[in-house]
Amino acid sequence: MLGAPSLASETWESNSRYNLFMTPSAQKISAQKLLEEALRLPPDELDWLVESLLIKDKSESEAQIEAAWDSEIKRRLDEIDSGAVEMIPLEDVLADMDATILAKQRR
Repeated sequence: MLGAPSLASETWESNSRYNLFMTPSAQKISAQKLLEEALRLPPDELDWLVESLLIKDKSESEAQIEAAWDSEIKRRLDEIDSGAVEMIPLEDVLADMDATILAKQRR
């Protein structure tokens, strides 16, 4: 049907939380009001918003680097969760470092 709104636009327009910038009065919204509204978002949506704002000015290569690190972090966490790697307690790592430093100082 020609001129009928699409399902996507109906969903977008019916969800007023995402409708801030679709009304003429939204042009007058202050940064303070926008912040207040943003802080009412569910935590996962607020996280997305903050991340989107922080990476807004990043170049494509920076975004690719960040995506690569995200993948690496996930891979490492998966290895830990699966038991594929052995975790070493911090105290053991520090003791080993101290022993290595002392051995080098005695030379």
